[in-house]
Amino acid sequence: MVPESGSYKILEGYPYEPNSNSQLRFTVAIDKEPSSPLPIPPPGGTFLGEMEIDYVKIWQRNPNNGWVDLNAIPTITVNGPDIVCSTATFTAVNPTTTGYWGVNGANLQILSSNSSSVTVKVLDQSRTIGGVIYYPNNSILYPPLAGGMPYFISKTFDAGVSAASKAIISQTILPTSGAPKYKYNLSVKGGYPFGPGGYKFSNYMSPTTFHWSIDYGPALAYHYEADGQTISTPAISYTTGITNYMNWTVTITNACGSVTLNGSETFLNKKSVGTRSASNGHVVVVADVTDEAAYEAAVSARLQNKFFPEGSDTLTLLTGLEEIKLEELAPYILWDSTQTQQLQQRGVAPGTTQEAAPVVLETQLFPNPAKGTVRLLPGSNFSDTEPVSFILTDQLGRTVFSHEVYYQSGTAATVDISQLAGGLYYATMKQNSTEEHTRLVIQDK
Repeated sequence: MVPESGSYKILEGYPYEPNSNSQLRFTVAIDKEPSSPLPIPPPGGTFLGEMEIDYVKIWQRNPNNGWVDLNAIPTITVNGPDIVCSTATFTAVNPTTTGYWGVNGANLQILSSNSSSVTVKVLDQSRTIGGVIYYPNNSILYPPLAGGMPYFISKTFDAGVSAASKAIISQTILPTSGAPKYKYNLSVKGGYPFGPGGYKFSNYMSPTTFHWSIDYGPALAYHYEADGQTISTPAISYTTGITNYMNWTVTITNACGSVTLNGSETFLNKKSVGTRSASNGHVVVVADVTDEAAYEAAVSARLQNKFFPEGSDTLTLLTGLEEIKLEELAPYILWDSTQTQQLQQRGVAPGTTQEAAPVVLETQLFPNPAKGTVRLLPGSNFSDTEPVSFILTDQLGRTVFSHEVYYQSGTAATVDISQLAGGLYYATMKQNSTEEHTRLVIQDK
Protein backbone atom coordinates (compact mmCIF):
# COMPACT_ATOMS: atom_id res chain seq x y z
CA MET A 1 0.00 0.00 0.00
CA VAL A 2 1.53 3.30 -1.07
CA PRO A 3 -0.84 6.13 -0.05
CA GLU A 4 -0.31 9.65 -1.18
CA SER A 5 0.65 12.29 1.33
CA GLY A 6 -2.29 14.24 2.65
CA SER A 7 -5.20 14.20 5.08
CA TYR A 8 -7.96 11.59 4.94
CA LYS A 9 -11.34 12.53 6.44
CA ILE A 10 -13.09 9.81 8.48
CA LEU A 11 -16.31 9.11 6.60
CA GLU A 12 -19.61 7.70 7.82
CA GLY A 13 -19.33 4.31 9.46
CA TYR A 14 -20.70 2.59 12.58
CA PRO A 15 -21.28 4.41 14.79
CA TYR A 16 -20.83 7.78 13.10
CA GLU A 17 -20.45 11.18 14.71
CA PRO A 18 -21.32 13.71 11.98
CA ASN A 19 -19.73 16.57 13.90
CA SER A 20 -16.38 14.87 14.35
CA ASN A 21 -13.27 16.73 13.16
CA SER A 22 -11.09 13.63 13.32
CA GLN A 23 -8.66 13.11 10.45
CA LEU A 24 -6.31 10.33 9.49
CA ARG A 25 -2.99 11.68 8.10
CA PHE A 26 -0.35 9.83 6.07
CA THR A 27 2.83 11.85 5.52
CA VAL A 28 6.07 11.11 3.71
CA ALA A 29 8.70 12.15 6.29
CA ILE A 30 12.06 11.29 7.80
CA ASP A 31 12.84 8.50 10.22
CA LYS A 32 14.44 10.81 12.81
CA GLU A 33 13.67 14.19 14.28
CA PRO A 34 15.66 16.88 12.47
CA SER A 35 18.31 18.73 14.45
CA SER A 36 17.36 21.99 12.78
CA PRO A 37 14.25 23.43 11.20
CA LEU A 38 15.88 23.10 7.80
CA PRO A 39 14.40 20.39 5.56
CA ILE A 40 17.56 18.36 5.48
CA PRO A 41 18.18 14.88 6.81
CA PRO A 42 19.75 14.81 10.28
CA PRO A 43 22.98 12.94 10.77
CA GLY A 44 22.31 9.29 10.15
CA GLY A 45 18.75 10.00 9.00
CA THR A 46 17.11 9.70 5.60
CA PHE A 47 13.93 10.88 3.94
CA LEU A 48 11.23 8.24 3.51
CA GLY A 49 10.16 8.39 -0.09
CA GLU A 50 7.27 6.01 0.38
CA MET A 51 5.35 4.24 3.17
CA GLU A 52 4.51 0.62 3.66
CA ILE A 53 1.48 0.20 5.97
CA ASP A 54 0.71 -3.22 7.35
CA TYR A 55 -2.54 -2.25 9.06
CA VAL A 56 -4.26 0.72 10.68
CA LYS A 57 -6.18 0.46 13.95
CA ILE A 58 -8.39 3.40 14.84
CA TRP A 59 -10.36 4.22 17.97
CA GLN A 60 -13.09 6.72 17.23
CA ARG A 61 -13.33 7.49 20.93
CA ASN A 62 -10.61 7.77 23.53
CA PRO A 63 -11.72 6.04 26.75
CA ASN A 64 -10.10 8.84 28.75
CA ASN A 65 -11.86 11.99 29.95
CA GLY A 66 -15.23 10.29 30.38
CA TRP A 67 -15.49 9.03 26.80
CA VAL A 68 -16.85 5.56 26.12
CA ASP A 69 -15.00 2.76 24.39
CA LEU A 70 -16.99 1.38 21.47
CA ASN A 71 -16.66 -2.12 22.90
CA ALA A 72 -18.00 -1.10 26.31
CA ILE A 73 -21.39 0.48 25.57
CA PRO A 74 -23.37 0.09 28.80
CA THR A 75 -26.43 -2.13 28.84
CA ILE A 76 -29.54 -0.28 29.96
CA THR A 77 -32.18 -2.07 32.04
CA VAL A 78 -35.33 -0.85 33.75
CA ASN A 79 -36.00 -1.78 37.37
CA GLY A 80 -39.34 -1.62 39.13
CA PRO A 81 -42.21 -3.66 40.58
CA ASP A 82 -44.04 -6.45 38.74
CA ILE A 83 -47.41 -5.08 39.84
CA VAL A 84 -48.70 -1.53 40.33
CA CYS A 85 -51.94 -1.00 42.27
CA SER A 86 -51.85 2.80 42.44
CA THR A 87 -48.48 4.51 41.83
CA ALA A 88 -44.92 3.26 41.45
CA THR A 89 -41.46 4.47 40.45
CA PHE A 90 -39.25 2.80 37.85
CA THR A 91 -35.54 3.54 37.33
CA ALA A 92 -33.14 3.05 34.45
CA VAL A 93 -29.80 1.38 35.14
CA ASN A 94 -27.00 3.03 33.09
CA PRO A 95 -29.28 5.83 31.84
CA THR A 96 -28.20 8.47 29.34
CA THR A 97 -28.34 12.16 30.13
CA THR A 98 -30.84 12.69 27.29
CA GLY A 99 -33.13 9.74 28.04
CA TYR A 100 -36.89 10.09 28.41
CA TRP A 101 -39.90 7.88 29.30
CA GLY A 102 -43.21 6.70 27.88
CA VAL A 103 -45.97 4.33 28.98
CA ASN A 104 -47.70 1.43 27.25
CA GLY A 105 -51.35 1.44 28.26
CA ALA A 106 -54.20 3.92 28.09
CA ASN A 107 -54.85 3.39 31.80
CA LEU A 108 -51.38 4.66 32.81
CA GLN A 109 -50.33 8.24 33.49
CA ILE A 110 -46.82 9.66 34.02
CA LEU A 111 -46.82 11.75 37.18
CA SER A 112 -43.15 12.82 36.99
CA SER A 113 -39.97 11.81 35.20
CA ASN A 114 -36.37 12.69 34.50
CA SER A 115 -33.59 11.10 32.45
CA SER A 116 -33.21 8.20 34.88
CA SER A 117 -36.58 7.56 36.60
CA VAL A 118 -40.33 7.81 36.15
CA THR A 119 -43.34 7.66 38.48
CA VAL A 120 -46.58 6.33 36.98
CA LYS A 121 -50.17 6.02 38.16
CA VAL A 122 -52.79 3.38 37.29
CA LEU A 123 -55.95 5.28 36.34
CA ASP A 124 -58.41 2.36 36.18
CA GLN A 125 -58.62 -1.42 35.81
CA SER A 126 -59.55 -1.50 32.12
CA ARG A 127 -56.41 -3.43 31.21
CA THR A 128 -54.48 -6.26 32.78
CA ILE A 129 -50.97 -5.54 31.51
CA GLY A 130 -49.15 -2.21 31.45
CA GLY A 131 -45.60 -1.06 30.88
CA VAL A 132 -43.06 1.75 31.02
CA ILE A 133 -40.69 2.47 28.14
CA TYR A 134 -37.27 4.09 28.37
CA TYR A 135 -35.77 5.81 25.31
CA PRO A 136 -32.00 6.48 25.65
CA ASN A 137 -32.29 9.13 22.92
CA ASN A 138 -28.68 8.65 21.80
CA SER A 139 -28.51 7.34 18.25
CA ILE A 140 -24.71 7.02 18.37
CA LEU A 141 -24.56 4.54 21.22
CA TYR A 142 -28.04 3.08 20.66
CA PRO A 143 -28.88 3.18 16.92
CA PRO A 144 -32.54 3.12 15.80
CA LEU A 145 -34.28 -0.23 15.42
CA ALA A 146 -35.57 -1.68 12.17
CA GLY A 147 -37.94 0.67 10.40
CA GLY A 148 -36.40 3.72 12.05
CA MET A 149 -38.08 3.14 15.41
CA PRO A 150 -36.10 4.71 18.27
CA TYR A 151 -34.15 2.28 20.43
CA PHE A 152 -36.05 1.55 23.65
CA ILE A 153 -36.10 -0.68 26.74
CA SER A 154 -39.39 -1.65 28.38
CA LYS A 155 -40.63 -3.09 31.65
CA THR A 156 -44.01 -4.85 31.72
CA PHE A 157 -46.10 -5.24 34.86
CA ASP A 158 -49.61 -6.05 36.08
CA ALA A 159 -51.62 -2.83 36.23
CA GLY A 160 -54.12 -3.27 39.05
CA VAL A 161 -56.47 -6.23 39.33
CA SER A 162 -56.86 -8.52 36.32
CA ALA A 163 -60.17 -7.11 35.07
CA ALA A 164 -59.30 -7.42 31.39
CA SER A 165 -58.44 -11.13 31.53
CA LYS A 166 -60.03 -13.45 28.96
CA ALA A 167 -61.02 -17.11 29.22
CA ILE A 168 -60.18 -19.83 26.69
CA ILE A 169 -62.65 -22.72 26.77
CA SER A 170 -62.66 -25.99 24.84
CA GLN A 171 -65.33 -28.65 24.88
CA THR A 172 -63.15 -31.70 24.26
CA ILE A 173 -64.65 -34.92 22.87
CA LEU A 174 -62.70 -38.07 23.74
CA PRO A 175 -63.08 -41.45 21.97
CA THR A 176 -63.36 -44.46 24.26
CA SER A 177 -63.93 -48.19 23.82
CA GLY A 178 -67.57 -47.63 24.76
CA ALA A 179 -69.64 -44.49 24.42
CA PRO A 180 -67.55 -41.36 23.76
CA LYS A 181 -66.94 -38.97 26.63
CA TYR A 182 -66.29 -35.27 26.78
CA LYS A 183 -64.86 -32.73 29.20
CA TYR A 184 -64.02 -29.04 29.30
CA ASN A 185 -60.54 -27.54 29.22
CA LEU A 186 -60.46 -24.00 30.60
CA SER A 187 -57.74 -21.37 30.92
CA VAL A 188 -57.55 -17.66 31.66
CA LYS A 189 -55.00 -15.23 30.22
CA GLY A 190 -53.98 -11.67 30.93
CA GLY A 191 -53.58 -9.08 28.20
CA TYR A 192 -54.88 -5.79 26.88
CA PRO A 193 -57.10 -4.42 24.07
CA PHE A 194 -55.22 -4.30 20.78
CA GLY A 195 -56.50 -2.71 17.58
CA PRO A 196 -60.18 -2.25 16.71
CA GLY A 197 -62.07 -4.83 18.72
CA GLY A 198 -58.97 -6.99 19.18
CA TYR A 199 -57.15 -8.36 22.20
CA LYS A 200 -53.53 -9.33 22.74
CA PHE A 201 -52.81 -12.10 25.26
CA SER A 202 -49.94 -11.90 27.72
CA ASN A 203 -48.72 -13.71 30.81
CA TYR A 204 -49.38 -12.36 34.28
CA MET A 205 -46.32 -10.53 35.60
CA SER A 206 -46.92 -10.97 39.35
CA PRO A 207 -48.07 -13.85 41.61
CA THR A 208 -51.73 -14.52 40.78
CA THR A 209 -54.20 -17.18 41.93
CA PHE A 210 -57.26 -18.57 40.14
CA HIS A 211 -60.34 -20.38 41.47
CA TRP A 212 -62.89 -21.95 39.10
CA SER A 213 -66.50 -22.97 39.72
CA ILE A 214 -68.15 -24.82 36.83
CA ASP A 215 -71.61 -26.26 36.23
CA TYR A 216 -71.86 -28.35 33.08
CA GLY A 217 -73.47 -31.23 31.23
CA PRO A 218 -77.15 -31.90 30.41
CA ALA A 219 -79.35 -29.71 32.62
CA LEU A 220 -76.16 -28.45 34.31
CA ALA A 221 -76.19 -31.60 36.41
CA TYR A 222 -72.43 -31.68 37.11
CA HIS A 223 -70.49 -29.29 39.35
CA TYR A 224 -66.71 -28.94 39.59
CA GLU A 225 -64.36 -26.57 41.41
CA ALA A 226 -60.59 -26.30 41.00
CA ASP A 227 -57.63 -23.95 41.43
CA GLY A 228 -55.10 -23.06 38.76
CA GLN A 229 -54.72 -20.87 35.71
CA THR A 230 -55.56 -23.82 33.43
CA ILE A 231 -57.81 -26.71 34.45
CA SER A 232 -59.98 -29.47 32.99
CA THR A 233 -63.20 -30.95 34.31
CA PRO A 234 -63.81 -34.67 34.84
CA ALA A 235 -65.10 -36.40 31.69
CA ILE A 236 -68.77 -37.33 31.38
CA SER A 237 -70.64 -39.52 28.89
CA TYR A 238 -71.45 -38.27 25.41
CA THR A 239 -75.21 -38.50 24.82
CA THR A 240 -76.26 -37.98 21.20
CA GLY A 241 -78.99 -35.44 20.54
CA ILE A 242 -78.83 -33.57 23.85
CA THR A 243 -77.77 -29.95 24.11
CA ASN A 244 -75.15 -29.27 26.78
CA TYR A 245 -74.83 -26.11 28.79
CA MET A 246 -71.86 -24.89 30.75
CA ASN A 247 -71.71 -22.03 33.26
CA TRP A 248 -68.30 -21.00 34.50
CA THR A 249 -66.89 -18.54 37.02
CA VAL A 250 -63.23 -17.78 37.71
CA THR A 251 -61.97 -15.55 40.52
CA ILE A 252 -58.56 -14.00 39.85
CA THR A 253 -56.60 -12.59 42.78
CA ASN A 254 -53.34 -10.65 42.94
CA ALA A 255 -51.77 -8.16 45.36
CA CYS A 256 -54.19 -5.42 44.22
CA GLY A 257 -57.38 -7.39 44.86
CA SER A 258 -59.76 -9.83 43.16
CA VAL A 259 -61.95 -9.82 40.07
CA THR A 260 -64.53 -12.40 39.00
CA LEU A 261 -65.21 -13.34 35.37
CA ASN A 262 -68.08 -15.57 34.27
CA GLY A 263 -69.84 -16.84 31.20
CA SER A 264 -72.46 -19.26 29.86
CA GLU A 265 -71.92 -21.47 26.82
CA THR A 266 -74.27 -23.71 24.86
CA PHE A 267 -72.93 -26.71 22.98
CA LEU A 268 -75.39 -28.10 20.47
CA ASN A 269 -75.49 -31.88 20.13
CA LYS A 270 -71.90 -32.03 21.40
CA LYS A 271 -70.20 -31.53 18.03
CA SER A 272 -71.43 -28.09 17.10
CA VAL A 273 -68.44 -26.01 16.10
CA GLY A 274 -66.78 -23.62 18.50
CA THR A 275 -65.92 -20.04 17.70
CA ARG A 276 -62.80 -17.99 17.69
CA SER A 277 -64.33 -15.27 19.80
CA ALA A 278 -67.26 -15.62 22.16
CA SER A 279 -69.20 -12.86 23.86
CA ASN A 280 -67.09 -10.48 25.98
CA GLY A 281 -64.02 -11.53 24.00
CA HIS A 282 -63.66 -15.00 25.53
CA VAL A 283 -62.46 -17.74 23.18
CA VAL A 284 -64.70 -20.83 22.85
CA VAL A 285 -63.91 -23.87 20.71
CA VAL A 286 -64.86 -27.53 20.28
CA ALA A 287 -62.08 -30.10 19.90
CA ASP A 288 -62.87 -33.60 18.62
CA VAL A 289 -59.92 -35.80 19.61
CA THR A 290 -60.26 -38.49 16.97
CA ASP A 291 -56.92 -40.10 17.83
CA GLU A 292 -56.46 -40.07 21.59
CA ALA A 293 -53.20 -42.05 21.42
CA ALA A 294 -51.63 -39.41 19.17
CA TYR A 295 -52.93 -36.65 21.41
CA GLU A 296 -51.51 -38.26 24.56
CA ALA A 297 -48.18 -38.87 22.80
CA ALA A 298 -47.99 -35.18 21.84
CA VAL A 299 -48.72 -34.16 25.43
CA SER A 300 -46.09 -36.61 26.73
CA ALA A 301 -43.45 -35.30 24.30
CA ARG A 302 -44.12 -31.72 25.42
CA LEU A 303 -43.86 -32.72 29.06
CA GLN A 304 -40.43 -34.27 28.52
CA ASN A 305 -39.14 -30.90 27.31
CA LYS A 306 -41.00 -28.81 29.88
CA PHE A 307 -38.83 -27.20 32.54
CA PHE A 308 -40.28 -26.71 36.01
CA PRO A 309 -38.19 -24.74 38.52
CA GLU A 310 -36.80 -26.79 41.38
CA GLY A 311 -39.19 -26.83 44.31
CA SER A 312 -42.31 -26.08 42.22
CA ASP A 313 -45.47 -26.83 44.17
CA THR A 314 -48.17 -29.26 43.06
CA LEU A 315 -50.44 -26.51 41.72
CA THR A 316 -47.67 -25.16 39.50
CA LEU A 317 -46.98 -28.64 38.12
CA LEU A 318 -50.66 -29.34 37.47
CA THR A 319 -51.19 -25.97 35.81
CA GLY A 320 -48.22 -26.63 33.51
CA LEU A 321 -49.65 -30.01 32.55
CA GLU A 322 -53.11 -28.60 31.89
CA GLU A 323 -51.64 -25.80 29.78
CA ILE A 324 -49.92 -28.35 27.55
CA LYS A 325 -53.11 -30.42 27.30
CA LEU A 326 -55.02 -27.35 26.15
CA GLU A 327 -52.41 -26.27 23.60
CA GLU A 328 -52.16 -29.76 22.09
CA LEU A 329 -55.89 -29.72 21.29
CA ALA A 330 -55.21 -27.28 18.44
CA PRO A 331 -55.12 -29.89 15.60
CA TYR A 332 -58.52 -31.25 16.68
CA ILE A 333 -60.51 -28.00 16.77
CA LEU A 334 -63.60 -28.08 14.54
CA TRP A 335 -64.62 -25.24 12.24
CA ASP A 336 -67.86 -24.58 10.40
CA SER A 337 -70.04 -21.82 8.97
CA THR A 338 -70.54 -18.38 10.47
CA GLN A 339 -74.12 -19.33 11.33
CA THR A 340 -72.94 -22.27 13.43
CA GLN A 341 -70.29 -20.11 15.04
CA GLN A 342 -72.88 -17.53 16.02
CA LEU A 343 -75.19 -20.19 17.45
CA GLN A 344 -72.29 -21.62 19.40
CA GLN A 345 -71.21 -18.18 20.47
CA ARG A 346 -74.52 -16.80 21.62
CA GLY A 347 -76.25 -20.04 22.62
CA VAL A 348 -79.76 -21.28 21.79
CA ALA A 349 -82.77 -21.10 24.07
CA PRO A 350 -82.76 -24.07 26.47
CA GLY A 351 -84.76 -27.01 25.23
CA THR A 352 -84.20 -26.36 21.53
CA THR A 353 -82.22 -28.68 19.28
CA GLN A 354 -81.54 -26.26 16.43
CA GLU A 355 -78.27 -26.89 14.63
CA ALA A 356 -76.73 -25.15 11.64
CA ALA A 357 -76.06 -27.19 8.54
CA PRO A 358 -72.36 -27.72 7.83
CA VAL A 359 -70.67 -26.03 4.89
CA VAL A 360 -68.94 -28.33 2.40
CA LEU A 361 -65.40 -27.10 1.79
CA GLU A 362 -64.73 -26.81 -1.95
CA THR A 363 -61.84 -24.35 -1.79
CA GLN A 364 -58.41 -25.90 -2.22
CA LEU A 365 -55.44 -24.69 -0.18
CA PHE A 366 -52.12 -26.25 -1.16
CA PRO A 367 -49.45 -27.28 -0.44
CA ASN A 368 -50.44 -28.01 3.14
CA PRO A 369 -48.10 -27.88 5.06
CA ALA A 370 -46.91 -24.74 3.28
CA LYS A 371 -43.66 -22.81 3.40
CA GLY A 372 -43.19 -19.27 2.09
CA THR A 373 -46.25 -19.28 -0.19
CA VAL A 374 -49.56 -21.09 -0.43
CA ARG A 375 -51.86 -21.62 -3.42
CA LEU A 376 -55.54 -20.75 -3.03
CA LEU A 377 -58.17 -22.09 -5.46
CA PRO A 378 -61.61 -20.82 -4.41
CA GLY A 379 -64.50 -23.27 -4.91
CA SER A 380 -67.85 -22.83 -6.62
CA ASN A 381 -69.30 -21.02 -3.57
CA PHE A 382 -67.23 -17.99 -4.60
CA SER A 383 -67.29 -15.70 -7.64
CA ASP A 384 -64.23 -14.39 -9.46
CA THR A 385 -65.96 -11.07 -10.12
CA GLU A 386 -64.66 -9.77 -6.80
CA PRO A 387 -61.82 -10.68 -4.42
CA VAL A 388 -61.94 -13.34 -1.72
CA SER A 389 -60.69 -12.37 1.72
CA PHE A 390 -58.07 -14.86 2.91
CA ILE A 391 -57.71 -14.61 6.71
CA LEU A 392 -55.43 -16.58 9.03
CA THR A 393 -55.90 -16.72 12.79
CA ASP A 394 -53.67 -18.34 15.36
CA GLN A 395 -54.61 -20.88 18.01
CA LEU A 396 -55.88 -18.16 20.35
CA GLY A 397 -58.21 -16.70 17.73
CA ARG A 398 -56.09 -13.65 16.91
CA THR A 399 -56.05 -12.49 13.29
CA VAL A 400 -52.40 -12.57 12.18
CA PHE A 401 -52.81 -12.31 8.39
CA SER A 402 -55.42 -10.86 6.03
CA HIS A 403 -55.18 -10.53 2.27
CA GLU A 404 -57.59 -9.77 -0.58
CA VAL A 405 -57.11 -12.47 -3.24
CA TYR A 406 -58.01 -11.77 -6.87
CA TYR A 407 -58.32 -14.85 -9.07
CA GLN A 408 -59.77 -16.29 -12.27
CA SER A 409 -62.22 -19.18 -12.01
CA GLY A 410 -60.33 -22.49 -12.17
CA THR A 411 -56.95 -20.85 -11.58
CA ALA A 412 -55.16 -20.89 -8.22
CA ALA A 413 -53.76 -17.65 -6.80
CA THR A 414 -50.44 -17.50 -4.93
CA VAL A 415 -50.37 -15.88 -1.49
CA ASP A 416 -47.13 -14.84 0.22
CA ILE A 417 -47.08 -16.07 3.85
CA SER A 418 -43.31 -15.86 4.36
CA GLN A 419 -43.63 -13.43 7.27
CA LEU A 420 -45.59 -15.89 9.40
CA ALA A 421 -43.97 -18.19 11.93
CA GLY A 422 -44.32 -21.94 11.65
CA GLY A 423 -47.35 -23.49 13.32
CA LEU A 424 -51.03 -24.32 12.97
CA TYR A 425 -53.39 -21.64 11.66
CA TYR A 426 -57.10 -21.49 10.90
CA ALA A 427 -57.88 -20.23 7.41
CA THR A 428 -61.06 -18.35 6.54
CA MET A 429 -62.05 -17.64 2.94
CA LYS A 430 -64.75 -14.97 2.90
CA GLN A 431 -66.70 -13.18 0.18
CA ASN A 432 -69.74 -11.17 1.30
CA SER A 433 -71.91 -13.63 3.28
CA THR A 434 -70.06 -16.75 2.05
CA GLU A 435 -67.40 -18.30 4.27
CA GLU A 436 -65.36 -21.47 4.22
CA HIS A 437 -62.91 -22.63 6.88
CA THR A 438 -60.02 -25.03 7.00
CA ARG A 439 -56.67 -25.52 8.72
CA LEU A 440 -53.28 -24.53 7.37
CA VAL A 441 -49.95 -25.76 8.71
CA ILE A 442 -46.97 -23.47 8.01
CA GLN A 443 -43.53 -25.05 8.19
CA ASP A 444 -40.69 -23.36 10.03
CA LYS A 445 -38.44 -21.20 7.88
